[in-house]
Amino acid sequence: IMEDLDVNLRDMSWSPDGEWIAFGSPRKSAFNSGSEDIWIRRAEGGESIQVTTDEAVDVYPIWAPDGMSLLWASDRGGHTNLWSKKHFTDEAPQQVTANTDSLLHVGIAVSSFSPDGTRIASGSHDKTVKVWNAATGEVVQTLQGHYRGVRAVAIRQYRKGRSTRSESYTERGAPEQKR
Repeated sequence: IMEDLDVNLRDMSWSPDGEWIAFGSPRKSAFNSGSEDIWIRRAEGGESIQVTTDEAVDVYPIWAPDGMSLLWASDRGGHTNLWSKKHFTDEAPQQVTANTDSLLHVGIAVSSFSPDGTRIASGSHDKTVKVWNAATGEVVQTLQGHYRGVRAVAIRQYRKGRSTRSESYTERGAPEQKR
């Protein structure tokens, strides 16, 4: 599907309907001299559409559960946070999280929406997983205790709570919380 692109593709994510692929790429453009940007492309092929066009490093795109917007990690603003934008619009990206920690949470290495879209989990190189309220951007929970950075995260609801797993295969759980 993507063999015609002369770029370094990273962090690919399928849209919920399977029609689109989002990806990060350090491709250069007229607005960008090497920083990573987010792109989307129809799964069947065609031209890629650039979603971000600034000097920030924008990585790890994921689709919102409704498929109408993208979420990604970005260092714009001096701290690594999650940003969102509805695709096919001219609206500016919106900051979703309010991370003011040091860039150790460069860490928003990966993220995942809850199935209902109300929570976002972000894994970090600082060995934590933060669970954010998707509407307010506030941290509602921090899961600690991984031995290495968390490079993959997914939210799955279990009867007795949630769990996370780091690249060291350590698993950490959290008790069920009422919303």
